[in-house]
Amino acid sequence: MMVLALWIWLEHTCLFHDVIRKIASFTELFINQLADEAVTCLKCIDNTEFLLSTNANEIPLTQKLTRKDLSLLFFCQNRNGTTSGIRKIVIEVCLKLLPDIVREALNRSSEQTSMKRNMSMGPPLDESYLIRRISQLGLEGDMKGHNIPYEELTMFVTFSKDYPITELEIKEFIAPVFGEYIEYILMQEVESHEQALYARIVFSMPGII
Repeated sequence: MMVLALWIWLEHTCLFHDVIRKIASFTELFINQLADEAVTCLKCIDNTEFLLSTNANEIPLTQKLTRKDLSLLFFCQNRNGTTSGIRKIVIEVCLKLLPDIVREALNRSSEQTSMKRNMSMGPPLDESYLIRRISQLGLEGDMKGHNIPYEELTMFVTFSKDYPITELEIKEFIAPVFGEYIEYILMQEVESHEQALYARIVFSMPGII
């Protein structure tokens, strides 16, 4: 799902037109190779030091697909914006439209937990780890409310048109009291010269709202 979210993000944010349609027309082998490159991009986003590792191969197929000078360095340099955008697509699009993938992954996790429990007297694995990884993309924070509907964890806030508000200002205003319960803030996506008029603040517990 994160691979799919990355491709959707490239199409919508970087204006690489028809990326998804083009990928869908390729052979399964080529799609798998593209997915491998996408995983490499995600590793760069998740950890900037990955770019310096021996496993950080370039992404020629992705470059050919987008017909742009796209590189792993781009994802490292734009890590914050890319992470926020991909995470938003995963939560608001992929998790809702692909529940079968989530169920299958959780079922596999349950089977692995049972096997390990039979082989060891250690504590069972936490199945919430999968949801946390999918929805957080490896970022800091704990999705304590992962089994609670997304809407019940989200506070929608609006801003006056003539008084621009930044994400940092929102954090500074809320953090002294509710900082430990803030999962992330999703600002309205606007052009650099435009003002965001609303934002979504996602908390770890619905009672905070």
